[in-house]
Amino acid sequence: MMSQLKYSPVTHLFVTLNCLVFLLMYVVSGGLVEDARLLIQFGALYPPLIQWDLGQSYRLFSAIFVHIGFMHFFANTLTIYFLGQQIERLYGSVRFFWIYLLTGLMGNLFCLVFSPDAIVTGSSTSIFGLFTILVVLRWLPNPYLQYLGQSYLPLLLMNLVFSLAPGVSLAGHLGGLVGGACLALVLPLAPYGLVHGRQGQVLGAGLYLGLALLFLASVL
Repeated sequence: MMSQLKYSPVTHLFVTLNCLVFLLMYVVSGGLVEDARLLIQFGALYPPLIQWDLGQSYRLFSAIFVHIGFMHFFANTLTIYFLGQQIERLYGSVRFFWIYLLTGLMGNLFCLVFSPDAIVTGSSTSIFGLFTILVVLRWLPNPYLQYLGQSYLPLLLMNLVFSLAPGVSLAGHLGGLVGGACLALVLPLAPYGLVHGRQGQVLGAGLYLGLALLFLASVL
């Protein structure tokens, strides 16, 4: 356990934040953790609030740590625990910190535009970004990364199909996927460098920043 904490402190930080937020929600609500008002109180994304007051934009990040019900919390947190450790060891703790937050941000920006009336919560925006990064890394000249990426591709596609189910945020998952693909192009992975060279890095950075600015401008 101590060795895992040593090599993946940010993963453990995000898992702990998920647990603390859910526990606090449970205590405050007396177990009624699916109440809409409670979710908004704890930082869920509700696009009209941001449209009325840009000071509410923190919800684009805070919603990543809020979950609707125990199964939603448990499934996402367990996935982060295992998936996060893999990516944190590949990229390092600092880069993983920003990967997790920026993929979640892009997922929530998609929700801001394409699900304007929905209450959005959960780490799955970031999780889809992490899945996508591993899939993109299969283009690097390393047999382990190629195997890892190929093995996660069916899982990513299967979860995209599940995203079509009622009550699931397809927009958020697609946004996380796009964010993950952009960051996989932008961030070099030692010792292999960039996935698709300098042109891919510029493309990934331009696409991420362009979409983020476009979506934010749409609510002004």
